[in-house]
Amino acid sequence: METPTPTTARLNLLGPLTTVFEPLPHCSRLHIICPTCATSGYRAQKCKQPGPGEEDDLACWPGPAKYPTPLWPFKGLGFYSPGLLCPKGYTSACSAASTEQGKGTVGSIATPASFPLGQFQFPLIAGEMAIGCCPTGFTCSFRNEYQTCHQAVSSTTISIVTCDTTKTVFLNNFQVPFTVDDQLVTTLHMKAPMVQINWQLSDKNPALKSSIDAARSSSLDSVREASQFSSTFSSVTGQARATIATITTPISSISLNTNTNFNDTVNAPPKDPPKTSQLPPRAVAGISIGSVLVLVSLLSLLLLYLYLRKRYLLARIPLKKEDTTRSSATSMCTDAYSSPPLELPSYIQELGQSLGLYYEIGNHRGPVFEIGGAYENGDGDIGIGRRDDQRLACENQAS
Repeated sequence: METPTPTTARLNLLGPLTTVFEPLPHCSRLHIICPTCATSGYRAQKCKQPGPGEEDDLACWPGPAKYPTPLWPFKGLGFYSPGLLCPKGYTSACSAASTEQGKGTVGSIATPASFPLGQFQFPLIAGEMAIGCCPTGFTCSFRNEYQTCHQAVSSTTISIVTCDTTKTVFLNNFQVPFTVDDQLVTTLHMKAPMVQINWQLSDKNPALKSSIDAARSSSLDSVREASQFSSTFSSVTGQARATIATITTPISSISLNTNTNFNDTVNAPPKDPPKTSQLPPRAVAGISIGSVLVLVSLLSLLLLYLYLRKRYLLARIPLKKEDTTRSSATSMCTDAYSSPPLELPSYIQELGQSLGLYYEIGNHRGPVFEIGGAYENGDGDIGIGRRDDQRLACENQAS
């Protein structure tokens, strides 16, 4: 392939990409020719109007300043420069850097090394670095002569789209594996557009530019082979790693690390999140003791309440029935004996304590002689009265 000059390399420049682009939801749907006649599918496509067939959906790309002419479906639109951020849902899948200072030679692919002639579809000029952004889970690849992103799936359920002459057909539960021409297809190859972003030293801070220049001038000969690329840029890969591995961070905000291998940092797994702090043992012991003291206090209050409540209830319990009766009778008898004796009228004669019982004739009460349930006074008169049971009970109690 002919080495491009800086002029021809810029023909496919789509413009800058310095903010995070978020593709529309439909851009992740997979377009296939038909559910029973294809083994590959393509993202970021739309049905032609009029159909049939698909073409690139430009809404799935970061807004370019211009489009190439003619616009071929799924053959790459171009690259972005300065490009500092991969789109949302994309990650850095491959990278490259120019190998000769001051010359417009093609870039050398650092990871992976599966590109023809070790270069991007849209070559770099001297002083440039580039990243191939692919959807998460996809890898950099070439389809015919055009760069793309690839992922193979063998057991999954996905949403696909097919196009015919009149309408777009959506299938939300397409199963893999599937059958094509009576043959079982166990693997579906999914393709997605690669977003190539380039940046030059002038796009970053001056301190980083000086470090890169010093590192490249000290070991320029060692970077002509792609396998030795990491030793050439080991002094600047701290920033390059941060840009490639976490491409959503602006390059100007990344610190420089001079002891990191470029290839290692490109594929480095994400760091574990910081562990949450734990309470010191003394604090844990204090909390435990405090909890026990609170529990004991509550239990003590409960026991005290039960004790006082029991005493209160006992104080309200009435005396037994016989005690009440005895107390009442005692009170009445006390009242009866403490009362002054009745003065009997002249017509009632007290015949003696041995025979006399307390009876009441009219309003007069006193001991009289009982004859067959009648009362006899001193004149020998007999009258009908009633017995003073209360006084009798008092006498019986006293005896």
